Amino acid sequence: MGCLEQRTNKYVAVLVPSVLFGMLHLIGNDLDIISAVQVVAAGSVVGILFSLITYENGSIWNSAVVHAVWNMVFVSGVLHIGSSADSSSICSFVLENKSFLISGGDFGIEASVISVMVYLSFCVIAWRCWKKRRNSLGRPISDW
Repeated sequence: MGCLEQRTNKYVAVLVPSVLFGMLHLIGNDLDIISAVQVVAAGSVVGILFSLITYENGSIWNSAVVHAVWNMVFVSGVLHIGSSADSSSICSFVLENKSFLISGGDFGIEASVISVMVYLSFCVIAWRCWKKRRNSLGRPISDW
């Protein structure tokens, strides 16, 4: 992000790695085109969130911890949300709605419209925290 920001601006420094992060989630998944678009969009928004957390804290490690906790909850089987129950998960919630917008398509609930709205809400919170911190330090926030 730092190199991109020096060569371009903060927008590019946030957006390029975020889209690459979203695209990275296509690897190893057999997704139809709609699900692929969903996962890239959702992953990009999460990438923006991680970038904003990094800017707010000045370290990538907080973003890494947030991502690790997320993966522990959803990938390791603590919580499963989907169209069918998962007996290996500690908590499983079955969605009655089969809409790909609600279910997240082939990728799952993490790519659903509901999840993207939650990610966007946290992006706003992270941006406001970063803006408040910059302002309290007497640094200009006009570069956003």
